[in-house]
Amino acid sequence: ACILLGLLGTALGFQGRPSGRGAAVAAAIAVLVAYQALMTSAVAAARGGSLPPSVAPWLPDAALALLAFWVALRSARGLGVWPSPRSRAAAARTPA
Repeated sequence: ACILLGLLGTALGFQGRPSGRGAAVAAAIAVLVAYQALMTSAVAAARGGSLPPSVAPWLPDAALALLAFWVALRSARGLGVWPSPRSRAAAARTPA
């Protein structure tokens, strides 16, 4: 989780616009709160027997990995974290 949070923070920090810094901090806090809520829910589900105990701790990490790699990929392509009409147009012009 620490490496994934570092990757996510790096991608959020490399936003091209200075005005995007506040949004990046808010997004980072929201991700941390969501990660903690997902971890708490997964542990409770494992204790209740509805989720195998060997799987429960990995669910939040898997969700965080998907999010971190998605944000890093968008940041590397220069599209920004949040999809916008301008970024969709740029993605349509970029060859795959």
